[in-house]
Amino acid sequence: MESLAATQYGHYRDCLKWCSDQKPSVCNDGQVLIKVQYAELNPVDLQKLQPNKAGQDVPPSNCNGSLVVGYGGSGIIVDTKSQEYTIGQSVVFLADSRRPGAYATHIVVDQECVAAIQQQQQDGTTTISLREAATMPLAGCTAYEALEKLQLSSAENLLIVGGSGGVGSWATLLARAKYPNLVDIICTSSSKDWCTRNGASRVISHDEIKSTLKGGREGSVDRILCLTEPKPDLWSTLSEVIRPYGHICLVVAGHSVGSLDLGFLFFKAATVTTETVFSSQRTNYKYIKPSDQMKEMLELVANGSIKVPLSPQMSTLSEDWRLALDEGGLLDQLASGHTQGKLIMKVQ
Repeated sequence: MESLAATQYGHYRDCLKWCSDQKPSVCNDGQVLIKVQYAELNPVDLQKLQPNKAGQDVPPSNCNGSLVVGYGGSGIIVDTKSQEYTIGQSVVFLADSRRPGAYATHIVVDQECVAAIQQQQQDGTTTISLREAATMPLAGCTAYEALEKLQLSSAENLLIVGGSGGVGSWATLLARAKYPNLVDIICTSSSKDWCTRNGASRVISHDEIKSTLKGGREGSVDRILCLTEPKPDLWSTLSEVIRPYGHICLVVAGHSVGSLDLGFLFFKAATVTTETVFSSQRTNYKYIKPSDQMKEMLELVANGSIKVPLSPQMSTLSEDWRLALDEGGLLDQLASGHTQGKLIMKVQ
C-alpha cells in the first residue's frame, strides 16, 4: 500500500511524505477493504497535522508511527467481511478518524460508513461517478446532521454563515431539496453566483448580517447554521437576529466556544447545538449511520434534486495526488481557505 503520510507533525508541505506499507486487512465482521479512487479534501486534513506541534513525532499508536489523514472518498471494494457489500462494488465512504485515512491506496471502513454507488440506471445512463461521489462523505454528512438538528421542518428561513465552502454548499443544496417549507435561505459569502446556483435565495457578506436582518427581541431568523468560528462580534450578531425559540447549530469550534455569551439567547429561549460528524465514532455511541445519510444523498443526486458541489476551481488544478504538494496545487488551494464547493484528489 502507498500513502501520503506524516511521521512528524507540522506544515503539510514539510511533513507529508510518500510511504509504502503492508496493505491493511479486514479483521472484523462488518468491515470492508476499499481500493481508494478519489479522496475527499477537507480543512480538517491539514488541522490534524497539527502545525503547532511541528517537529514532534506522531505517536506510535498511529499506524506504525505514521499519520494518514483524509476522512472520506470513493473507491472499489477489494475484500469484505460484510454481508451487505461484495467485492467489486463501487462505494462512497466516511473514514474513521481514529484509523488511517483516505490519503492512501487502500482503507478499511466499517459497513455503517459505506454506501453503494449505483452508477448505471436501467436505461444505461450514469447517475453519479466515483469522482462526483467523493465530494459527499464528510462535508455532506456534516451538513445532513446539522440540518436535522436545526429541525428545519418547522422553519421558514435559514441563515448559513459561510455558505460557499464544502459543508456550506452541501447544506444549501440539502436544505433546498429536503425542506420545501423554507421560503428563504440566506448565505453569507463573497461567492454570490456559487451560492445562488446551490439554492440560496439571498447572499450577503458577514458584515451585512446585522444591517440586513432584523435584530432585537423579535429577531428575524428561525434557524442559523454557523460554519465559522463564533467570535464575540459574530456571536453577538447571531444572538440579535435569531428569533425567540429559534435554533443555532455550531460546526466550527475554535477558542471562542469557551466563552460564548448566552445572555440574549437565554432571554429568547433559543437552542444552541453543536455538530461534529465523528462524535459517534469517538464516543462509541451509535447515534447515527452515515451509510443511511449517504444513501439518501446519492438518491437525491440520482433523481436530479441535487447537483454535487464539485469546486469550479478543480478546472485549473491537477487532480493527481502525485502533484498535490506542488506549489499552487490541491493542498495549497485547500489551505487557502478560499474554495468554492468541494476539492477531491485522484488517488489511483
